Amino acid sequence: MSKKERLFQAILGSLFMAIMMSGVITLNKVGLNLQWLSSWRDSFFIAWPVAFALNLTVMPKIRHFAHWLAHLSDQK
Repeated sequence: MSKKERLFQAILGSLFMAIMMSGVITLNKVGLNLQWLSSWRDSFFIAWPVAFALNLTVMPKIRHFAHWLAHLSDQK
């Protein structure tokens, strides 16, 4: 995967996850009302940079670990 593809994957993946998670968690906390929209927006603006940074720094290590786990039985 090229650096450009990794960057686009990190942007889009973190965007989607931040939208969904902040929306669902805020909905659970506040309920479906007008306050939910502003709370969701505020939560999203906090969640997206965090998700993006984690996607760039931690996700490669998680992929490497998942690959190792998936091929653990092949080592026998």
